[in-house]
Amino acid sequence: SDPAQRLTGVPSSAKKQGSERVAGGTGRKGKYGAIRPEYNGVTYDSKAEASKAQELDLMVKAGEIDFWLRQVPFPLAGGIVYRADFITFTRMAKEVYDPDADAELWSVTVIEVKGFADKTWRMKYKLFKEKYPNLTMEVTK
Repeated sequence: SDPAQRLTGVPSSAKKQGSERVAGGTGRKGKYGAIRPEYNGVTYDSKAEASKAQELDLMVKAGEIDFWLRQVPFPLAGGIVYRADFITFTRMAKEVYDPDADAELWSVTVIEVKGFADKTWRMKYKLFKEKYPNLTMEVTK
């Protein structure tokens, strides 16, 4: 069974995506003129995002994380949607939280690759932290 389907506290849109990576892109430049590179059959919005995807794949191979998703939508207040660049999922060892527990616990990290923090991003970040205060967000360049 897909571990993403058993997660709690994560929007259903993320669960529906499973561990599948969605191909997309048009080969055009992004809104800030970034070249849209391809990695592993997927077109990314920037070289930094493609590089982060490659890094996440290496982390899966090394056993540092279990899996990751890209472009996961999070509904925010006022009908606004924030689309996370990546989310990583790491199964926690039962010894860490409760050896007798039936449920699995996951560490979930939302990753945003941001070259430029514009006004829209700052507003969405604030709304995200208000609605999902228990989710860890890592902003990288």
